[in-house]
Amino acid sequence: MTEYQKLLQREVNGRLRYYKISIYPTLFDEYLLEREFGSFKNKKPTRIIKKYFQNLTIALDEFNEIYSTRIKRGYI
Repeated sequence: MTEYQKLLQREVNGRLRYYKISIYPTLFDEYLLEREFGSFKNKKPTRIIKKYFQNLTIALDEFNEIYSTRIKRGYI
């Protein structure tokens, strides 16, 4: 079982924001790409987005695309 995960953060208007991207295998030989983002100040995330993929290569392509987009927006 493989798991891919990145936690990115940046400061916006004096508040520390985070963006977490993860890939998890499911019981049905699929892969779940989960995106979670929000502020460290709040207990719950602003939003959680889940998307399922048939194979790992497609999920990794999406993972890398989201990661590069977040880096361009200033996340570290």
